[in-house]
Amino acid sequence: MRLICLDGFVLNPATWIAADEGLLDLAIAAKARTLAAVGLDPPRVALVDRSVVAGSWSGRQGYRSGLLPLGTPPEKDVGFPCADSWDAASSAVTAAMANFSWQRHLIAHGVYADWVDRGRLRPTHQRWSAYPREVAERAEAEIVAGEVVGLEVDGEKLESVPGEALPSRGTNSRSASKEDRGPRQVRI
Repeated sequence: MRLICLDGFVLNPATWIAADEGLLDLAIAAKARTLAAVGLDPPRVALVDRSVVAGSWSGRQGYRSGLLPLGTPPEKDVGFPCADSWDAASSAVTAAMANFSWQRHLIAHGVYADWVDRGRLRPTHQRWSAYPREVAERAEAEIVAGEVVGLEVDGEKLESVPGEALPSRGTNSRSASKEDRGPRQVRI
């Protein structure tokens, strides 16, 4: 995860922008939503990706076919409890984050009991891809279509600068053509 600035987007201490919009980035967006729900003042979180949420997990893009099982236990998910760090609100934050867990995802889709009865097998990447999409939706994550290509520091502000795209996670490691790029670009 990197802090960045988008064209026309002013970065301030209350704004976090994450590139690649992976599961950790979604966890940050969910945490911000949770902090607001328990009455704390969270930062604004924006996620930048050149494609759809969890697209590389689905098997329709990226390096994954979608058919392999998840490499880590699915319980180590967005809602996985972190160390208490919110003082008196820590237990409320942990409880609220559980609403973003893999188990809650399965319960919502009526398949939790089956998953437990079958030995809590690791899902395929394709099946897993539905989970981060649901987290993004439930967290009301701000997703910005685009590609991060760089940033420049100007005093206290980060500003985007023009430049060619860097190789990205795609079907291969070539630089994205101008037609492949999202509607906005920034440099890291």
